[in-house]
Amino acid sequence: MSSRGPVSIGRFLEPVGKTGFARLADRSRRLMRLGRAIEALLPLEFSGRVRVGNLSSKQLILFVESPEWSARLRFHLGDLKRRLAREHGLEVAQVGVRVLPPERPQPRRGRPRLGDEAARALEGTATSIGDEKLAAALRRLARHARPKTP
Repeated sequence: MSSRGPVSIGRFLEPVGKTGFARLADRSRRLMRLGRAIEALLPLEFSGRVRVGNLSSKQLILFVESPEWSARLRFHLGDLKRRLAREHGLEVAQVGVRVLPPERPQPRRGRPRLGDEAARALEGTATSIGDEKLAAALRRLARHARPKTP
């Protein structure tokens, strides 16, 4: 790590000698352009539902969000291949359609809430134990479940 401070990641992505990062950035840009071209060639109902996964050795892989969209897209693949060749000069021998796994829900942010039943259990435990320090700590914890009154 340099003591000069942060370094822009753009420095590593510059195509000087086509480093691994530069090749990766170039490929990413090409796939993004291809994705925009494919979206323009497909009917509007597919807008935002189809993503380019890969393009290699004349095989195009597309990702969709559900099996339903996969079935719908398959009906348009012949026309898509013809239009890619005619309008973009891209000869694709095969198009694979894959369904993306569902996105996991984002974890809740913020403090977890203590329920009333848990607070009552903590208070009951605090009254039944002999250790006053532990009992006081349990009572403080139980207070977090109760809304503060003015």
